[in-house]
Amino acid sequence: MWEASGAVSIETCREMDCCKQAWDEWLLCDSNPYAVKDRDMMAVENGQYFNLVQIVGKVN
Repeated sequence: MWEASGAVSIETCREMDCCKQAWDEWLLCDSNPYAVKDRDMMAVENGQYFNLVQIVGKVN
């Protein structure tokens, strides 16, 4: 979508190395109801479907 707009060029698009650590820390947030609800979802998907992606763009 960014490139299709003609306003942005993609410089980098990659899987982030911190995915497992970020999700593990998020799921430990007992005070955040969204994190608590995500626990069951993440247990069912077993690390197969969710990821963190870094996209860096440059305005044309």
